[in-house]
Amino acid sequence: MNFQNNSDPSHGFFDPKSLLILLLFFVLFINGFSQYKPLDNSQIVAQIGNKTITIEDFLQRSELTVRPVYLKDKNTTINNLISEKILALEAAGSAIEFLNKPGIAGKLRGIKEQMMREALYYEVAFNKAQVDTAEIKKAYRLSMREYELEFYVLKTKDLAQKVQTVLDSMPDLSDEMFKEFAGVISKKPVHRINYDDTDDEAIHKALYSELLDTGTVLGPLRLNDGNYIIMKVTDYIDYPLISSEDQRLRWNKVQNKLHQAAASKLWQEFQADLMRGKKVEFDPNSFEVLKNLAFEMYLSSNAIDSLNFQIAEIVPSKPEINPNAPFFVIDDQTWTIDDFKRELLAHPLIFRTRNLTKDNFAEQFKLAIVDLIRDYYLTQESYKRGLDQSPEIDRTLAIWQDALIAQNQIKTVLEEAVSNGIINDDPEELAQYREIYVKELQKKYSPKIWINRKIYDQISLTKVDFFAFRPGMPHPTTIPAFPVLIQSNDLTYANQTADFTKPK
Repeated sequence: MNFQNNSDPSHGFFDPKSLLILLLFFVLFINGFSQYKPLDNSQIVAQIGNKTITIEDFLQRSELTVRPVYLKDKNTTINNLISEKILALEAAGSAIEFLNKPGIAGKLRGIKEQMMREALYYEVAFNKAQVDTAEIKKAYRLSMREYELEFYVLKTKDLAQKVQTVLDSMPDLSDEMFKEFAGVISKKPVHRINYDDTDDEAIHKALYSELLDTGTVLGPLRLNDGNYIIMKVTDYIDYPLISSEDQRLRWNKVQNKLHQAAASKLWQEFQADLMRGKKVEFDPNSFEVLKNLAFEMYLSSNAIDSLNFQIAEIVPSKPEINPNAPFFVIDDQTWTIDDFKRELLAHPLIFRTRNLTKDNFAEQFKLAIVDLIRDYYLTQESYKRGLDQSPEIDRTLAIWQDALIAQNQIKTVLEEAVSNGIINDDPEELAQYREIYVKELQKKYSPKIWINRKIYDQISLTKVDFFAFRPGMPHPTTIPAFPVLIQSNDLTYANQTADFTKPK
């Protein structure tokens, strides 16, 4: 199979993404890699032994994750973040063994390498992308138009080609064709779309490259999920911007969107150059076995969104699976099933479509593996460029390590308490015991805990839940979940000062 450039396989057509703030995450990523500065005392909210919580850590862990209502209080919030660091310190003796477990080590490597690929994107594409002012002016005018569309999704390439043939040879029959489509499904699908909508890039480009009149037919267009779409403009409205502030904001939005589109083009060209001449050849027997196993896992998982369905592990105990059997060959290198399994621990498979069926699963499984291989080569290029040597990546990994170690530590403590008969396996008893245990640790580590009161008092938290999630990425949540450890808002165990001084 030849490689196709699919730099962002996550977008479907008119698919609402609840609790999603991709733009904010993108800004955080850009600031992280382009404007990183070494930590100084002015950035640190709290220090726990040799571990720190920065302003950025505090805000991201608090506002880009979902916190229970009873943990919305600001003091309770930082209390839980500090307690997570304390648990990580307490588990220091067993932490190395825990972090070396294949699943944990693979996850951390995967997060690191995903950040490296993002840094590579910034280096070779985003930072080099340029947009002409004339192009911005044109797009600015186009951005004021909202379209009403009649649309139909075509599930196969063969059907899309037949539709294209009709449109090319007999364009006057387009109205009749749309009537036939509407008759088949009994209800005409209509959708309104504006410049700000996050639809498939092919749709956005088709609608906002020129001013379109009513009756204009667009497509069939190939979408990122492999389907095709045909659309007809049924109506449109222009919304001119009056105030200078609205005009400025729209100009900046259009400029940013065009910059990202230019960067995406450079990124696709870079990937094409990197993968040129590389062809993957699958072993038919191994592919069939793993494909069937993956489909069984998909069905048993009751997944409603295949972009989030991740094959975490290939079951080695299956007698029909030989871990040393070849799975595929690329660039004169043979990958065994075991090689593939190890890579899966760091890079879960991500499917390009949300609609997985028995008929399309083999092809989509193959495409997901191709994307994994492409990312493997992007990662190797990132290592060659030294992009693993990043303080920002090191800091992110340290946060993940502390979060995972703390989760494991509290889980172990509670399980031991249940097995020793100290408490029952009851949610209320577990929560009470956890609260007592964490408070005892706060007293134990109190001399090593400092809060910068001057910085802390200036931070305000929103009451709105946001969930930083990036579908179509191997690790869509790059911020650890908020640690639910303690309900107390008492911070008297911590040393507090107006001018932060690191503890001795």
